[in-house]
Amino acid sequence: MYLSDIVLALGLAWLCQDPVGFGLFILYTGVIIRTAQQEDRMMQSHFGEAFAQWRSQTGLLLPRWPNSH
Repeated sequence: MYLSDIVLALGLAWLCQDPVGFGLFILYTGVIIRTAQQEDRMMQSHFGEAFAQWRSQTGLLLPRWPNSH
């Protein structure tokens, strides 16, 4: 969900072709990443070890690919 918000914001900034739009995109991306990190902390405190195990297999914004070894 967060990744799609970032991609949408990038598309809007690119559509505008304005330095202010790209600046807002960078700012928005930072806000989205910080929000995702805060949500991770909240989920960790609520679900504990189950969340830690799930989180070890996923990325913050992108999925993690399984190791092939």
